[in-house]
Amino acid sequence: MTPSVPISDFTLHAGTSQTPVWTQSIPFTLTATAVTDLWRKPGHIAHEINSITTSMPLSSFARATATFRTEAFHTLYDQAGLVFLFPPREDGHPERWVKAGVEVVGGVPRVSVVAADKASWADWSLAGGDEGVKKDTMTLEMVREGPSLVMNMVGKGEERSAVREVAWVFEGGLVSEGPEISVGVYVAKPTKDEGSPILEVCFEAMKVWKIGPDGEEIV
Repeated sequence: MTPSVPISDFTLHAGTSQTPVWTQSIPFTLTATAVTDLWRKPGHIAHEINSITTSMPLSSFARATATFRTEAFHTLYDQAGLVFLFPPREDGHPERWVKAGVEVVGGVPRVSVVAADKASWADWSLAGGDEGVKKDTMTLEMVREGPSLVMNMVGKGEERSAVREVAWVFEGGLVSEGPEISVGVYVAKPTKDEGSPILEVCFEAMKVWKIGPDGEEIV
């Protein structure tokens, strides 16, 4: 079997003037300063994040996972996790994207998923209850299931708990367009905080798998 996408195929993309350091090794720390975000609603559109991603045709994507530390999340909307980006469009519509991670809301870190289709505003969901995430390390997964991109929390023994299904990502017409997507990890800090001006997140693992030529997942 072929291994997951090699770390040398991942590239740092800086959305801020302060460029993070990327040594193409794992574990690594990815940082973000305020004000950075990936978000879209009436009156507020943001597409400035620091990310480390690899590119492939949409039809080739099978699965992605990331494991990262959560103790650095303090300020409202501090966030990090997996990101799935479509390319900019030439027809005037905004680009599509999906992000799944941990985000501070209501004073606690929660599992957060946001999806934005080409002709819609961002659609945000939260999981984790009032107490939020109670562990120092989080593993999240994005996996292709039919026409959908499914987000899972991964626990001990590889036990999976579904968080969100985004049903349009691998819709037939969209796949046939052949877009080159970028997938990997990201960090963003939408809110200024003089006491905590930089969000530093340690990623302990990051893997992306493609679908092989015979239709089976490359692992």
